[in-house]
Formats: sequence, C-alpha cells, structure tokens
Amino acid sequence: MKFRTLAILFLSASTILLSSAKEFRPAVTTFSMQGLWIGTYSVNGQPELGERYFSFDIKADGTIIMEGMAENVTSMATGTWTMNGKDFSASYIVTRGLKSHIGMKQKVWATFDNSGKLTGLWSNVNTSTEGTFTLYRINDNFTRSRTKRNH
Repeated sequence: MKFRTLAILFLSASTILLSSAKEFRPAVTTFSMQGLWIGTYSVNGQPELGERYFSFDIKADGTIIMEGMAENVTSMATGTWTMNGKDFSASYIVTRGLKSHIGMKQKVWATFDNSGKLTGLWSNVNTSTEGTFTLYRINDNFTRSRTKRNH
C-alpha cells in the first residue's frame, strides 16, 4: 500500500512539474554592425606575410575607422561604410602608417552573418594589391584597453 501511494504521489508530482514547466529557449545573441570588430587580414599571392592584425570601429553615423598592421607599423584610416541586406562595404583613406601607404584609398566588401563574424575582401584602389579578411564583433563591454594584439 505504501509503495502504491508513493508511486501515485511521484507520478502526480512529475505530471504537475512537467505540465507547468516552460519550454527552454536559449537566448540568441544578435550583433549589430556598429561597434568594434577585430581579426586578421592576408594578402593574396603573399602567403609568407601570414595573417596580420586588422580591425574596424564601425560608427552608427556611417563612418568607419580601420586599424591594421603592416611591416610592424600600425596603420589607421578613416572613411565611410554602407550596408545593403547582409552585404557590407566600406572605403577609407589611410591617414597613418607606412609612408608609402599614407593617402592610399582602400575598399572592402564583406558578408555579415549575424553571428558576430564578418568575412570579405579588401583592395587597394590604386594598385593590384588585394586580399581577404575575417573579423569578429567584440561585445559592447569589451574595451580597446583590454584588447590584446600581436604586434
């Protein structure tokens, strides 16, 4: 009799718990284009250069700041960006870095996949130099002061 009572209590409690439990839905993180993106770029046809540091600081007002490394020198550029669906594009002019790069105009094209990853192509407008890049969106609570880069 005790066993039967315990079994009925157990089944009743299980039914109540299961029927009142809400369906578990993990939170989905969505990333906006605006913010800090950090990753690497490579130069087509020059595998000996390896992957190099590359970042975008994408502003809500349509401006972009690019930072990258070339020959152990930090380059910076400013310009504008646009988004059409998942297609991202930007153009900017190098304002700091190697002397031969100052004033160089570059363009980038990429696909945004909403998972925090941006992959695309870059090109120097006045030369045939081009390559690929992959950047990852850094969370808003992550600041540049905590960013670790290999220079």
